[in-house]
Amino acid sequence: MRYLTAACLLWAFSGIASAGVVYQWQTTEVSPTIQSAVGRIEITRQAQADKGGSYSAPANCEFDDPDCVNGDPGSPVLKFAFRANAPAPTPADINFDLVSGTGLHTPVSDWFIADFTISGRVLTLNAFANSGATTLFMDNNLISWFSSDTSYFGADCEYDCGGASGQWVQVPEPGPLALLGIGLVAALFARRRL
Repeated sequence: MRYLTAACLLWAFSGIASAGVVYQWQTTEVSPTIQSAVGRIEITRQAQADKGGSYSAPANCEFDDPDCVNGDPGSPVLKFAFRANAPAPTPADINFDLVSGTGLHTPVSDWFIADFTISGRVLTLNAFANSGATTLFMDNNLISWFSSDTSYFGADCEYDCGGASGQWVQVPEPGPLALLGIGLVAALFARRRL
């Protein structure tokens, strides 16, 4: 019975750990207007297996449009977040949850478009993102345009920044190590009870 319980716990935890595949932005070259940037993109495991994907959010969404308000579970991109030159989250941050539909700006045409390819642990992204206060254009991992309407963001990027480049690198998954740890704890617990 103990082994069955441990196996069920391991199976349940593996399901929790496998929501998606996360890539984080690493700046490789700064520009006069962009000195730092942080970002995170989470894609489906199917998109990773396909080594890429493309997505265009519903165009011209209204607030009562279920496709916008409730999100899009069919999106290969689960979440997308990005900011530049800001040490902490600001109103200018782009922060989309494509599945739940939070973070989007409506009504706007094509508020999120993404095409990406994956080679090894690196994701190459072409994207347009509009969160209302902030707009991002990324071409092959080059930030070609980053602009914010909010003065809180800082005058240096309030209207137009660009030129920095980087790469999206896959974040190591804690799942296998966590499963191993749970298995060892379960084994020690079972051994003590013998």
